[in-house]
Amino acid sequence: MRPNCPRSRVRPSPGPIRGCSTTEISTLYVQPRHHGKGIGKGLLNEGLRKCATDGVPLL
Repeated sequence: MRPNCPRSRVRPSPGPIRGCSTTEISTLYVQPRHHGKGIGKGLLNEGLRKCATDGVPLL
């Protein structure tokens, strides 16, 4: 999440395993009326793309 975004919640938290990323998607919701349209997949892919752009290691 972007620090300047009013809804972002940035919490310093150590990763559960030493050397692993501290980045996680805790919740991702798509309203039922939008199910089956690829919106959740698009949101997840955009989050992964942002991590890659920012140099966040992925597992």
